[in-house]
Amino acid sequence: MNLSEAYRKAGIERVYQHQEQAWESLTKGMNIIVSAGTGSGKTEAVLLPALANNLRVILVYPTKALLQDQISRVQELWEKVRGRSVTGHISIDTGDDNDGTRFRADVILTTIDKLLYRVFGYGSARWGYIYPWRIAQNPQKKTLLVFDEAHAYDEIPLTHFLFLIDRLTYEKRVQTAVLSATLPKALVEHLQDSQHKTFPRDKNEGDFFQVINEEPGDVGRGVVCYCGHLENRDRVVEKAIEAYRQGKQVIIVANRVYPSEEDQSGFSVQGLWEAIKAKLSKKEQEDLLLYHGHQSPGQRRDFLQKLSVRDASRNTNAPQPYILITTSAFEVGVNISCDLMLVEVCNPDAFIQRIGRCARRQGEKGKVYTFGEIFPKASPEEKKAQEELLELLRQHKDKIIDANLKAQINALNIFDNGLLARRRNTIIYTVDASLYDYVYNFVATGAEVWRQGILVTRDWVPTIELQPGTDAGERLRLPATYSVPQNFVQDWWFETRDVDGRPIRIHGKKEDVVEQLREHGIGAQQGTVNACQATLVIRLKPEAWDKVFGLKRRQDLTVKREFAGLQGIRRCLAKPLPDAPQLFWFEPEDEV
Repeated sequence: MNLSEAYRKAGIERVYQHQEQAWESLTKGMNIIVSAGTGSGKTEAVLLPALANNLRVILVYPTKALLQDQISRVQELWEKVRGRSVTGHISIDTGDDNDGTRFRADVILTTIDKLLYRVFGYGSARWGYIYPWRIAQNPQKKTLLVFDEAHAYDEIPLTHFLFLIDRLTYEKRVQTAVLSATLPKALVEHLQDSQHKTFPRDKNEGDFFQVINEEPGDVGRGVVCYCGHLENRDRVVEKAIEAYRQGKQVIIVANRVYPSEEDQSGFSVQGLWEAIKAKLSKKEQEDLLLYHGHQSPGQRRDFLQKLSVRDASRNTNAPQPYILITTSAFEVGVNISCDLMLVEVCNPDAFIQRIGRCARRQGEKGKVYTFGEIFPKASPEEKKAQEELLELLRQHKDKIIDANLKAQINALNIFDNGLLARRRNTIIYTVDASLYDYVYNFVATGAEVWRQGILVTRDWVPTIELQPGTDAGERLRLPATYSVPQNFVQDWWFETRDVDGRPIRIHGKKEDVVEQLREHGIGAQQGTVNACQATLVIRLKPEAWDKVFGLKRRQDLTVKREFAGLQGIRRCLAKPLPDAPQLFWFEPEDEV
C-alpha cells in the first residue's frame, strides 16, 4: 500500500508535506521528530505508514485524558485503512484498562507510566517477560514507538522519557517517532546528537532522528486574537457568561482545583465553578462542564463524551454553546475547538498548548484573554518567564497570535541542556537503569529491586484511594501527601495481596490492622504501614462528593522526613486519618 492509497482510504483529501516526509522516513526505518502545530495530522503521519508496513505501533501519551480522546480516532483510521474489525488489533493499556493481548495487538495505546511497567516485565509472573520481548526483541514483528505530545514531560516523566529513548531507541534500535507542536530546541538537539558517544552509530547512519517541520502556511487554521488581561474573577465570570449567552463555546483554564492559602482570588476551578453556576439558570447549568484531576475516571469519561457532541455541533448551523472550566489536566492534545479562551497566567509552553484549543480549525475566529497573577510559589525562573510572557502579550494586545508571535513565546521557555543533564543524573534514572539491566542484560544485582516491585512512575509518593459512597467501581487516587476532612470519612481499610497473589482487605482497629499486615509480610512497625505495599482506601460519605464537581475538598498533610539509614534516601511519614496507622515510604533527598 502506498501513501496515496492509504490516505485515500483514510478519507484524507490533502496530504501535507510533513506527512509525506514522515511516510518516506518511517518506510526507510528512520527515527523522526515531527514538529507541527495542533490539527496538523501528526497521528496520521505516523499511524498510516505503520499500518501500511505492518509495524506494531505503541502510541504513548502523557495523560489518560489525551489517550481517551484518541481512541475513536485510531479505531476509525484502522477500520478505513485495514477494512476489518478492530477487535484484537487495537488494545488500550493504562491504569484503568489492562491490555488483554499482551502487546500482540497491532496498535497499543498506553501512557508512559504503564509503558515502563511493561518494559520492565512487571505484571503476571507467567506472562510478564512477553512484554519486553514484543517491545524490543521480537525479530518477526517490528515495533514503532510513538511519543505523542512529548513537550508535556517534565521532572520525573521527563526522566523516564529520556531513559526509554536511551535504552529502546539508541541501544535496542526500536524505531521511534517523537511528536509535538512545541518541542524545546534543547530537547531536539539532545535527541539528535547527545547519545552518539554512549551508543555509537555507523558514520553513514547520520543523526539518530530526522527532524520534520511543518511548512509555514501548509496547514489551514483559524485566527486567534489576544484581547487583554482580566484582573479579577468578576470580569472572568462576566466575559464567560456573556459569550455563552451569545451562543459561543467557552473554555476557562485555571491552574488549581481548590483555592490555595496563598491565593484567595477565587481563580481556582472550584471558585470559578461556584461563581458561574450561581449566575446561570437551571437549564443553563446543563452547559456548564468541568474536567479536572479530582473527578472520578467515570466522571471524566462522561465529560469527554458530552464535550465531543458539543464540539461536533460546530460543523452545523446550530452549534451548542457551553462553558468548560478545566486545568492543565486537559490542555494537552484533546481535539476540540472553542470561540473564547480565558487562560490563567502560566508558563509560556503551557500558554501555547492551551490556546491551541481556540479557533483550532480553518475558517474559525477566536479570542484569548489572560487572567490572574503569577503564582507566589513559582520558581524564580518560572516567575521571570511568566513576567516576560505577560509583557510580550501586552505589547501585542488586540493583535493576531501568528506564527511569529508563537515563536517569540516559545523562546521564553525555561528548558536547557543543563536540565536534561540533571534529569539523567537522578536516582530515578539509576533505578530505571538497574531494572533494565536485570530484565534485558540478566545482571543479577538488579533482581532484588525488581522482586520488590520498586517501579517509579510519575512520583515516588504512593497513593491513597478514595471511594465515593458505596460505588466500588469508581475510585479517585490521590498522593499520600493529601487526605480529606475527617467528617468526610465513612470507613477505611487497607488493600494488599497475600503470599499467593490473592487480593485481601484488612480493616479493624489501628493496632489490629498493623499486626495483620505484618503477618502478610507488609512492612509495618510502631503504628506505621509501608504505603508502597498496602493501599489505604477511604470510603467517603455522600456529602463529600458532588456528581458533577467530584471531590468537594482536599487537605494538605504535614509530611515528616527523616534519615532512612541509606545515603541519599529519606523516610517519609504522613497520617491521612487520625484513627488509622501512619503511612511511610522512601524517597530520594532533594536533588539539585
